Amino acid sequence: MPVDVIMPKVDMVMETGTIVRWYRNEHEMVTAGEPILEIETDKANIDVEAPASGVLMAISAKPGDVVPVAQRIAQILMPGETLDLLSQSNSPPVPRLAETHQRQLPVTERASNGATRVRATPAARAISRQYGLSLAEVTGSGPHGRVHKRDVLAILAARQTSLAQTKMAAEQQVATPHVPADEEGELIPLSGTRQIVAKRLMAAASIPTFTLSVEVDMSAISRLRERVPWRPSVTAIIARAVAPLLLKYPDLNSSMRENGIWRHRAVHLGIAMEINERLLVPVIRHAHRLDLQAIQQAIRDLRERAQDRRLGPADLQGSTFSISNLGMFGVDSFTAIINPPEAAILAVGRTVERPIVRNGASLLCPVCVFTLTADHRVVDGALAARFLTDLRAVLEEPYLLL
Repeated sequence: MPVDVIMPKVDMVMETGTIVRWYRNEHEMVTAGEPILEIETDKANIDVEAPASGVLMAISAKPGDVVPVAQRIAQILMPGETLDLLSQSNSPPVPRLAETHQRQLPVTERASNGATRVRATPAARAISRQYGLSLAEVTGSGPHGRVHKRDVLAILAARQTSLAQTKMAAEQQVATPHVPADEEGELIPLSGTRQIVAKRLMAAASIPTFTLSVEVDMSAISRLRERVPWRPSVTAIIARAVAPLLLKYPDLNSSMRENGIWRHRAVHLGIAMEINERLLVPVIRHAHRLDLQAIQQAIRDLRERAQDRRLGPADLQGSTFSISNLGMFGVDSFTAIINPPEAAILAVGRTVERPIVRNGASLLCPVCVFTLTADHRVVDGALAARFLTDLRAVLEEPYLLL
């Protein structure tokens, strides 16, 4: 039977994806596991693989279209199969395409009262009467042009799709403010990705959050990096410190759900990265089980695959806590926005030389500001403060992380 190609759900909060391009055209053979199209989310461009082998048919979304997750965008058929118009899916049905061979036009038959009528099955007549459809408008696919139930459904589906597209186009029309003719500039339309980002940021803005910051003496981390042959990155050291600490503070490794707070047993760290002028947050799975060198390798592997556009949906979903380090861009400190449905995110600024008083003496030390943003529905302020205090203690004695 036909297999649906749907818009995949890359992460828990993804609602739509944008079609970038199709690698295959309709009527072409595809192989299961072969990339057949590229989609764009707010996190990355991802190749979608064929769920089965067969003939690609009924492509219903073109490049640039923004499509809801789980909506059918094509079907894969085995030779001799017809499109599945009767399947119950989350997406609107796709109109049945014309047969490759020449189909006969509907023929008429003479009724008992001498009148002529279109040859059709009882089911086709019943459905056409129910929806006020004239059988004369339907091209029959049966013997001698007889109209079947599937033919009527195809016409109704096409009308439904057309109405939906018309309604969507009307809803998307936004009044454009008057701009003086002499004003210089240009209008940059929002891409599908930017629309998704805007929508998700609006959702994040509704979360009641609070932020706490601490200064961390990075002297020991600087010495550690110099002494370890493979020179771990600052982000890797921070991730190695955060992951096991989240097991001690499970509220920070939780998600807010409609019926309560879900505490994750595993720590899956999202590491924010800037790749080709785009923000990605790939995930290190079971980070609490990894040593420093393994975390360093995981981050390097994720970055390389992101640069080569080889990240898949599994690499970008399921994070339970995120870390965003902008220190390499010269940012002193910042407040990161929570990535729903996570309960917290840690923002890391750059390391700068600052005077610190110790034992009555002023010392010039490398200092970094760590800022935690937390969902107040899940995390209390005192708990978040204890987490940051413990994190600072670990980072100022980083040799314990080896």
